Amino acid sequence: MTIHRTLLTISALVIAAAVFSSCSKEPLNQGGTAPTISYKISIVSGNNQNSLVDAPFPQPLRVFVTDENGVKQGAVRVQFEIIDGNARLSASDVATDAQGYAEVTLTPTTLPGDIRVRAKVYGSTAEVNFFEVGK
Repeated sequence: MTIHRTLLTISALVIAAAVFSSCSKEPLNQGGTAPTISYKISIVSGNNQNSLVDAPFPQPLRVFVTDENGVKQGAVRVQFEIIDGNARLSASDVATDAQGYAEVTLTPTTLPGDIRVRAKVYGSTAEVNFFEVGK
């Protein structure tokens, strides 16, 4: 009875491992690992704006993410972070849509001045900086 249960448990683990390994979004290379994608990120809109304190900037901070071949990349995590200045973001972690775009709104808070926001592809060195002014 114990041997039978052990064999059933091992069989279930083997099946589960096979199912999980086939769920990878990326095809495996010859070494059995998922290939690394080199991302590129570019600013679409929202750079070099001015806004009054506590009023959102007129345009969202919008980026476009592609792979190294220029193919748009959906469902890629983009992290937005205020590097300098006093402001608040509508979100700090956004996934690109099916067309490769991600965006947040930015509102200057408390004190007027220069604001810098970095948008970075999660797990990548690809990043851009937005420069804004709160008045």
